[in-house]
Amino acid sequence: MSPTLSVLIIVSACAIAIGIGLLAGAILAWRNTLLQFGNNPTELQARILPEIGAIVEQIDTRLATQEHHRTSDMEQLRQSVAHMRADMEWLVGERMIEQAIQMCRDGLSTDRISADLGLQPDAVKAIRLLRVH
Repeated sequence: MSPTLSVLIIVSACAIAIGIGLLAGAILAWRNTLLQFGNNPTELQARILPEIGAIVEQIDTRLATQEHHRTSDMEQLRQSVAHMRADMEWLVGERMIEQAIQMCRDGLSTDRISADLGLQPDAVKAIRLLRVH
């Protein structure tokens, strides 16, 4: 036998012994519980139910807190998206006006500018008038 095989046998034996010890402890604990409460499950329920109620209350509190955080996070996200949308609309509007001014400078017609940029002809006429200033 090599030294590693003997070490493996010893480790396996120790693991089996620990497993048997844990099983025996669990069986003894169960036996003691049965001896303590016997055939009277109502006494066991009377002891356990308040603890279960406290645990359920803690879980409810945590769930309510998480729901509140989720709701506030979603509201912040909605506000952030609304601000980004407003910024994008402003940037697109600014860019569209700059393009319209440049097209006016290039001498394009009001109809062409309106068609290319999607602006109303009255808006293009106003930009034409203001472009001079």
